[in-house]
Amino acid sequence: MTDGITKREILSSAMEYITGLATKQDLDRLKAAVYAKDEGIETAARTWRVGTSHFVTAFKLEQKRMENINSMLALQGQSIHELQASNTFVITLSGHSNFAHRPLLT
Repeated sequence: MTDGITKREILSSAMEYITGLATKQDLDRLKAAVYAKDEGIETAARTWRVGTSHFVTAFKLEQKRMENINSMLALQGQSIHELQASNTFVITLSGHSNFAHRPLLT
């Protein structure tokens, strides 16, 4: 059996040389390079997913902050509106009664 393998190897080597086909060593090196590239691509994809996840989380947090600021501004506007309405009422009362006229806000 050893003679058969040796003859096949010699014949295979001769065919590789004549036809220019890749040798087993060439294919092994190519396979190792492809596996290394594949690992690099997987690492890059994992990193991309984590980075995207962090970006989306930061964006949602910023969106929530803006919603909170808008809510605070709306409450502030409502408070000012209510204060103006009550201030008008007090001034109207003070104009028709014995209340001394004095500004509510100084």
